[in-house]
Amino acid sequence: MKRLSSFVLTISIFVFLTSCSSSIPCANTDFQDSKNNLRAFGQAHSSREELAKEMAIIDAKQKLGEKLSAYIEENFKNQTLVEDEGYEQALRIAQKTIMRDIAIICSSTKKQKGVYYAYVGLDIEVKNMESVIKKTKLQIEDR
Repeated sequence: MKRLSSFVLTISIFVFLTSCSSSIPCANTDFQDSKNNLRAFGQAHSSREELAKEMAIIDAKQKLGEKLSAYIEENFKNQTLVEDEGYEQALRIAQKTIMRDIAIICSSTKKQKGVYYAYVGLDIEVKNMESVIKKTKLQIEDR
């Protein structure tokens, strides 16, 4: 009897752990940054499905904006010691332009116990991003 209860307990723990270790949609390795893309994952929950989706998009946009800022800082910041307000303005304009041209590459919503859980993956193509930055810099410099 003791062996049977031990066996049942072991099976119960196994089932519990495997059910808890399910992967989060839009957050696996297929949706990570690459040399050609910057990507971000957002998640949110709400009792209203549309609100959960919107909050997940906002979360992902915030994370993508942070990645974009870091990318610009690393690759396009002015190399002079003197601050150039025109150059900085060009980078801010480029960043705003780029953030309007993002793609949703993954979207998933689950409902559990009356609560909606939304997951979103966003993407920016590095090639397009760099061309927008260079184009915006040229427009500012030509003024």
